[in-house]
Amino acid sequence: MTPDEQARAYHFFLAAKKCREAAEAFDNASDLLKEGKSELSYMAGKKGRDLVEDLFPKEVKMPRRPEPSKTDEALETLKTGFAYGKMILPGLALIGLLLWLVLSGTTGNIAGSYENMTPEQATKAVAYPKK
Repeated sequence: MTPDEQARAYHFFLAAKKCREAAEAFDNASDLLKEGKSELSYMAGKKGRDLVEDLFPKEVKMPRRPEPSKTDEALETLKTGFAYGKMILPGLALIGLLLWLVLSGTTGNIAGSYENMTPEQATKAVAYPKK
């Protein structure tokens, strides 16, 4: 049996003991009430109710998650920074490449090719092809 199971078994043993005590208190309260001793009956009944309330509390406290350590927070921040970097760096690289292409003149000057054309040649060059 694991230590956790031993602790649970001990808790069940104590709960059974309190239930027996509460049952005896309620039996005593019933007997006292039949004898006409209402004040003593009330006291015995209250003792039984208190024992039962201890067994079944109204508020159940959920176990809390342990607080993350500073190391965990630093690692999470580092992971988040890398995630943002993975998204932002390729975009910045693409924008830089496009800017370099435009500034270096490799994209060409479309207007420059029409400078030496006559208006008829330019119209023919930009006309939509017929089927």
